[in-house]
Amino acid sequence: MLIPEEIHRLIQDEQKKQRGLFIPEDGAYLEKLSCEAELITHQDPNGILGFVFFYCNAQDKIASYITLIGTSIEARGKGVGYALLNQVLFISKQRGFSVCQLEVRKNNIQALKFYQKIGFASIEDRGEKYLMSIQLK
Repeated sequence: MLIPEEIHRLIQDEQKKQRGLFIPEDGAYLEKLSCEAELITHQDPNGILGFVFFYCNAQDKIASYITLIGTSIEARGKGVGYALLNQVLFISKQRGFSVCQLEVRKNNIQALKFYQKIGFASIEDRGEKYLMSIQLK
């Protein structure tokens, strides 16, 4: 899959905001996403407002995994991230997965609160990040 240029711009904006910590800089991460991850976008007539890359292909069907989510600055607080996450949770459940997981940086308080509000709970301390999980009902 070719990652749309609009998504590249959103990633670059977030990369600047997070001082280079949003994604690895070497390009291999985006290459892996384009080859292996699934992508959902949220759009309006003006373009892409948000995106989520996720893996929903584990053979044991235990955990799907959200690897990257982002929204435009203009879309924040308007339910775009919530809608994207809910789509991933719905797809994961439909495919028979029992949990969905993601990692979040400990210093990203806004994201931590967002994920907790949706129902994700921290299950593992991974140094600078938490592994969070939600049971799919």
